[in-house]
Amino acid sequence: MTMSGTPNPVHEGGTVTYNMNFTNTGPSDAIQGFILDYLPAGFTFVGSSVLPCGGGVDVVLCNLGPVVPAGFTLSFPVQVTVPANFLPSGVTSGYATNTATIYSYAVDPHPGDAPVTAATAVVP
Repeated sequence: MTMSGTPNPVHEGGTVTYNMNFTNTGPSDAIQGFILDYLPAGFTFVGSSVLPCGGGVDVVLCNLGPVVPAGFTLSFPVQVTVPANFLPSGVTSGYATNTATIYSYAVDPHPGDAPVTAATAVVP
């Protein structure tokens, strides 16, 4: 799984889109797959146009369905809002780190490929 955020940098109070890409490298189908996205502190989930996702402040859960076949590939966006007061007073820039992990009820023979992170610069 990979993830990147755009725009980078993003302004406080703005919206950033985290583009996630994953492939079930198998050898087995994933059962009841889902992605848990731990947003930077105070970031709020806005939406996703591809997967059924839900969330609020600091976390997003995206359902991959009951069976994710081996070899299946998907790219999808998750849009979030940056808090208007993310940076401490007087600070002119900072970074927000988003971390996402893919889970399944099937045993993962490649556990080293998760979690993934994306660092996004935040400016006033």
